[in-house]
Amino acid sequence: ASASTVASSSSHATTGALASELHPSHPDLIFTPRRSRVTVARWSGHGGEKTLALGRDTGEVELMRPNRESGGLDLVDTLRGHASAVTDLDWSAGGNELVTSSADGDVRHWSKSVDVSMEVSRNEWRCNRSLLGDSSELVDDVPTSAVRFHPTNPNMVLVGRADRTVTLVNLSTGATAARCGANAYMRSAVSSVCVDSA
Repeated sequence: ASASTVASSSSHATTGALASELHPSHPDLIFTPRRSRVTVARWSGHGGEKTLALGRDTGEVELMRPNRESGGLDLVDTLRGHASAVTDLDWSAGGNELVTSSADGDVRHWSKSVDVSMEVSRNEWRCNRSLLGDSSELVDDVPTSAVRFHPTNPNMVLVGRADRTVTLVNLSTGATAARCGANAYMRSAVSSVCVDSA
């Protein structure tokens, strides 16, 4: 009963590092027997190998990939750094970057880098920046509730917050480029953000 569910088009059980079992009456749902709860799930976008990012109420983000042999999902990495539940996440267009927001008030920027220090090179995910410590707009621990990459400038992200504000932040510097504050039209926490790329 404490298990979380993840939508899947597979009719087989997940294999690999994350054990699972099929839902008894809904074969398109997969149980992940964990005490933590999945708060947000999103597949990577266009191109490359698809990856499913699962944000959890523990602050962790799990990255999973389809296993063609088993028809399930394999856990390939776990991103740690948030102190509270992950509230939203967004993939870059190429699928090599990820931004996450959390109830701890932080926004983190992650990217996949190639480690060639070993005899065999490997891809590893790392946190490039914690905007809570780098942006003057994000230092008061107000929960961040939504985050999206800018559609034409991947170095910028839109951050929605529980204080009814939306901030445009530069990922390279952590500086705030623009901000719209709470007003009569925004009467509750920002729960999602979307950008018209036209």
